[in-house]
Amino acid sequence: MSRSLLTQLEQIRRSATYDDQVAGAVSGTIAEPTVSGSLEDDLNVLRTIMRLVKGSTNWYDNLGNYFDPTNTTSGNGETKSLDLTNLKNHSMDAKTVIVPVVSDNSGSGYSVSGTQDGFLMNITTSYATATDRRGLPIYQSTSGDYWDEGGALDVCAVDILSVANNASITTSGGDVIYGLFYDAADEGGTGTGTDVYVKFYANGSPIGFPSGYTTTTTTISGGYTPPSGDDVDFDFGGGYVTPSGNLVNFDFNEYSTTGGIKVVYPHRKVMTNVQEYEWFRTDFITKVEGDPIFVEDISNLWSYTGAVDGVESTAGSWNATTGNYPFASDPSDLQIAIDVMNTALGDTTFTEGNYMSDGDTIASGINALDEQVKDNADAISANLGVKYTEDVSVTIPRNTLHGLPAGVTYTPDSTAGQEGKNMDVYVNGQLLMVDASGELRDYEETTASGVTFRFNVVADSNIVYMVRQ
Repeated sequence: MSRSLLTQLEQIRRSATYDDQVAGAVSGTIAEPTVSGSLEDDLNVLRTIMRLVKGSTNWYDNLGNYFDPTNTTSGNGETKSLDLTNLKNHSMDAKTVIVPVVSDNSGSGYSVSGTQDGFLMNITTSYATATDRRGLPIYQSTSGDYWDEGGALDVCAVDILSVANNASITTSGGDVIYGLFYDAADEGGTGTGTDVYVKFYANGSPIGFPSGYTTTTTTISGGYTPPSGDDVDFDFGGGYVTPSGNLVNFDFNEYSTTGGIKVVYPHRKVMTNVQEYEWFRTDFITKVEGDPIFVEDISNLWSYTGAVDGVESTAGSWNATTGNYPFASDPSDLQIAIDVMNTALGDTTFTEGNYMSDGDTIASGINALDEQVKDNADAISANLGVKYTEDVSVTIPRNTLHGLPAGVTYTPDSTAGQEGKNMDVYVNGQLLMVDASGELRDYEETTASGVTFRFNVVADSNIVYMVRQ
């Protein structure tokens, strides 16, 4: 019998159908069967495994591209093919982070004088651009098109610190001074890859750096030379009174070292290039690694609450002004607001002092009033009582125990002078007198649910019981 070569070629040439949803394709029994069903079955297993590796809907789907900050062609375009070769050793290159870098001019610090608005700093790192997001985030450029996307202040901010103590520097108004990177080519420098211009800012606006910037001494404009041998102590809240009685005022300078500032600036890196010892910008919020915007926010909170840097509590007495609406004055800080509340609540001095004493706290005074209101309510309720009525259908014989209607109960009281205090009894509108001190009167409080009348209560009479307790 001869074989048909054509038939064998047709079997090898193609699969009649394909299936990329083979159940159990990743198991040895299906992927490596002892006896293979056919080439078609094997190919379908491979198709299914390929789909699972790709994580796609179909085994032949195109996975497309991903964003590569080191090789972009336009804006945020995803231009890098998503395949295993590109991902090898680059699994994190689609993510950039900002790390802080310290520049202190080889330990000497950068010199700042007069009221200059910034200074040139030599940095060979290129600027971040729209096609390569690594490098220095530039806040503003007119010479180039590589300023940071959106010019976000919180991304581009640069710490300005004192070399002497790593502390932030503030203006005379208490605003933290920070910097923003400008294109050096616009400010008398070379530009990307050579230098960058650090422009000074405070409270969101460019500023001139304060003059008279010093850390080791406190300078005085004007000044006073006392008589020989005199020891002069300066009061920062006032001045010095000369022997002749003249008051000499001094203008004190509150800044830090001339020629001694350094910067901590942001630098973008792709995640795969970040070293284990490097910090993210958000890792620290104080000292050298601080963020000036965060410090500025804290300063604003201090201003709003009336707090002072380095002081646990703000001194000052509370006032007591008058007004109908406590916050009509729109207080500017927390201390003023609390003063207004103190005024609205008033001091704890009382005209009569019936239930509250002068000097009581608000809480203790409200508690005393609460207790007294409850006592008054109980007393009023006890005196009002609950009314029950009974229409007599059959004559009630005298000296016979008679039960109260509807299961009513009360509390009999035989205390001398208190008899009948918990219930009043009326027959045909006349108030009866209860037996007292051994003397028989109109009725006896015999039990908690019954009384004994001392006379016959004839049919068709009306009895009213007022039970208080």
